Amino acid sequence: MKPNRKAWEKSRAGSAGAVLVVGAATAIVLVLAAWVILQGDLLRATEPSDSGTQNDGELLRMEVATVGLDMMTRSPIVLLREPNDGRTLPVWIGILEAQGIMRSLQGVEMPRPMTHDLMANLLKEMGGELVQVNIDDLRDSTYYGKLLLRVGDEEELRILDTRPSDGMALALRTGAPIHVANQIIEEAPDILFVPLDEGEQVVSTLGVTVIRPTPDHFAQFDLPDREGVLVVEVAGEARRRGLERGDLIIQAGDQPVKAPMEFFEAVQAVEPGGEIRLRYLRGETEKEIELPVEATPPPREPGRDVV
Repeated sequence: MKPNRKAWEKSRAGSAGAVLVVGAATAIVLVLAAWVILQGDLLRATEPSDSGTQNDGELLRMEVATVGLDMMTRSPIVLLREPNDGRTLPVWIGILEAQGIMRSLQGVEMPRPMTHDLMANLLKEMGGELVQVNIDDLRDSTYYGKLLLRVGDEEELRILDTRPSDGMALALRTGAPIHVANQIIEEAPDILFVPLDEGEQVVSTLGVTVIRPTPDHFAQFDLPDREGVLVVEVAGEARRRGLERGDLIIQAGDQPVKAPMEFFEAVQAVEPGGEIRLRYLRGETEKEIELPVEATPPPREPGRDVV
């Protein structure tokens, strides 16, 4: 079973006029959910129906790679990437959720906390921890997820149903890993993925988050006026091999890189188990490293401000 674009598009009809109401309702629900989880009894996720794609027992760690659009419906999509073999999973989300995930990937700190910022703050202040987000069921063309929460010194995790979009947004804010059932990845639909405009693109893969630099970035990091993508966050093996925030990647593999999605496409072109050579500038100095394309996504640092 695959997500049905027409059904999803129909369900979104007329949503623009109600977007503020939906956003407010979501905030209220999330706040109440945090209070119930941390104060009440253990909550168990609803059992999936027999008509859905259920978890086959194997959950794979995935990274939130980027956000774009479905060419057919123009609906926002989060693209997840499985690092061991490069498989991707598109997850259809709403406009508000897409904006929130984009802000998290870019490291943008809002003057006042948005809905998922508030949720993350509540968990922290009330002694809770988001251990993991699972996307483990597909029913009636809709993905289902779970939040795995630890409260205080309790050994048993608390489990709560979640929309994958909310779960992913919260995971990005807390640094929690995201896991997806292998069967869902295998049944991922073929779509025509449309990247955002180059100035809005952000890609996060191999522990490296890149954006299209602005004139202010060139001045901030003392970079020459060259085409490339700016590293705004680096972790894991990329950091250990010397890549730093503020570096300008100018080539990935044999291809020059001018936009974040070109960087992602270069990574995807490498065979599983291989490495990709990155040429980059640090100030006026040109450097080079090789990174394995098959690696467990490193944990994200919550609450950072990278842009």
